Amino acid sequence: MNLPTIIDIAISLIFVYLILSLLASEIQELLATLLQWRAVHLKESIEGLLSGDSQGEELTKVRQLSNQIYENPLVKGLNQEAKGFLATLPRKFSRIIGSIFRFGRQNIFGQNNSGPSFMSSQVFASSLLDTLKIPELTHKITALNMRILLREKLLNKIGNILEEYDNSINRFNLSFKNQNELNKYLKYLGIAEDEASQHRSEILIDFYKLINNLNKVILFFDNKQADLVITVDKIAEDLDEYIQKCQNYLPEYQITQLKSLQEETLGNTPKDRVYLLRELQPNISELLNIIWEAKEISARWQTYQNQKQVVEKEALIAAAQEANQKTQAIIDELQQSTEASQSDDTSGEIKNIYNEIGVILTSNTSTYDYDQLINVINNLADSQDTVKVSLTDNINQINYSYQTSIQDESDRLYNNFRQEVESEEDEQFSSTSKRVLIILAFLDNLHQVKEINHLEQKIAQLLALHLPEATRQNLVLLAEKTQTKFEDVKEDLTKFEQEVSSWFNRSMERASGVYKRNAKLVAIIIGFIVALAANADTLHMFNMLSKDEALRAVIAQTANDIAVRNSELTPQAIEEINQATETLTLPIGWGEVNRKNQSKNRKGLLNIRYIFGWLITAIAISMGSSFWYDLLGKIVDVGNVGKKPQPSNDSQNSNNS
Repeated sequence: MNLPTIIDIAISLIFVYLILSLLASEIQELLATLLQWRAVHLKESIEGLLSGDSQGEELTKVRQLSNQIYENPLVKGLNQEAKGFLATLPRKFSRIIGSIFRFGRQNIFGQNNSGPSFMSSQVFASSLLDTLKIPELTHKITALNMRILLREKLLNKIGNILEEYDNSINRFNLSFKNQNELNKYLKYLGIAEDEASQHRSEILIDFYKLINNLNKVILFFDNKQADLVITVDKIAEDLDEYIQKCQNYLPEYQITQLKSLQEETLGNTPKDRVYLLRELQPNISELLNIIWEAKEISARWQTYQNQKQVVEKEALIAAAQEANQKTQAIIDELQQSTEASQSDDTSGEIKNIYNEIGVILTSNTSTYDYDQLINVINNLADSQDTVKVSLTDNINQINYSYQTSIQDESDRLYNNFRQEVESEEDEQFSSTSKRVLIILAFLDNLHQVKEINHLEQKIAQLLALHLPEATRQNLVLLAEKTQTKFEDVKEDLTKFEQEVSSWFNRSMERASGVYKRNAKLVAIIIGFIVALAANADTLHMFNMLSKDEALRAVIAQTANDIAVRNSELTPQAIEEINQATETLTLPIGWGEVNRKNQSKNRKGLLNIRYIFGWLITAIAISMGSSFWYDLLGKIVDVGNVGKKPQPSNDSQNSNNS
């Protein structure tokens, strides 16, 4: 057997393998589509990434977390489906086939019918962080930390400096909601026209404006209209302007106190500012602790709320009873003096007002109805201005004592709770989670109902995550790596997201290897089925090609022509191969002639040579059509080396001339 014959046999065999590989590839691709092998493998790989060595109940948590990741808009956008009845028919058919195949088993995609076949590391990282609420939680806790910083380290201390002008400034000025409430308070103070009183009014108004400006700055940050650095810079700028105004009416020693307070709170150097930013913003490890301990946070907060509600209710009733008694005593005293000094008509009018006040006091014993009392007093005629002013002043003082008593009790509960939480030595409950409890109590003490509800909602969402222990441990390790790699606080989340992306890529590389091994096994099985169905016996094909020169020459020439015209396995090349298959007579199939040639020197279909021949063909088919086409091109090139090239048209024309 000479070299050209060997090359022709090799080309012919490779061409047959190529034809069968194209058929097997189509079958395997169809099965992969109908049964969603790639999508299922991706989902299982992600669950394996999240679960680690978890078992039992932890695996259920992993499935829940992965389903939540798949509900993220970024992931759902990867699995867009066609619209319209006709366009969705193939998808519906594949779902039916898949559901039949998975009958009796839980749907791996949760409530969805399918999932994406590919997911980039960036999409996974962003979806995981969004699912864990890390970006949102970071922003919210940072905003609340700023509120506490401003209240406890700045505004309260400024109030202490200004207390000599108004001893109630720290209590009420900090809780004004708008300018009208401030004006109402100033009216209650009865600011006179003298210079000292006007000085006091100016101090209160400027302090209120500072508080209002700082609240707006935090609101801008809370609404994501400014980043943390800009927000802190704006706070420092507003404080500078306030101190500048105070120089017009405060003594030098108090200006020095304000400047020292500013430096102590906001820092005086870029390094101080970076430290402050770090203090305000929780790091990733701390956020993961919050997520992991959300159940404990929720339980402790609910216990505090229940206890506080009982104590405050009792304190409110006691304060209201005391205020009502004081008011009734003043009414009785004023009524006696009025009867002695007023006419009968005037005395009757005032007496009716006193009676109305008495009805209000007796009808509501659980609270002090200040607004209703003032409305009744304002009904007095202008001629009774002296009585009106006297009553108003007394009611204002009683209401001040009433509000003070309630706030004192609220402050006491908050301070006791804070001390209890901070002094607790439970190693299973992190300092970050304690901070969240303190933030909740702080907001509750300021009656910030909207903020409390928002934070409680976030904690409830964290409870629904069911974060597996293995996932938490992996994320904590990634977070610790990122914290040693950067100094800029704004890069926390970005660096962590990059680490999660790398973690995903490493896992998917391993998963890809597993998928390729599984696909290779499936390809061998499909190849064996195709070889059996086509009766493609490699031993028989080699024998026929060795003996039948005409068969060998036709197949080899056809393969050679296709390979020369198409350097790659393009759709055009595949089309030519399909056409050649229809015209060529190949040494395969269950036809009578082929069976007769194949059965020579073999007894029965169970002869080992049949099985061995089919198995060789199956392995060859599993190599894939691209492999065989590339090999075909190389062998064709070897076979064409040294052949005399066909003369070109130009050379023929010149010879003829």
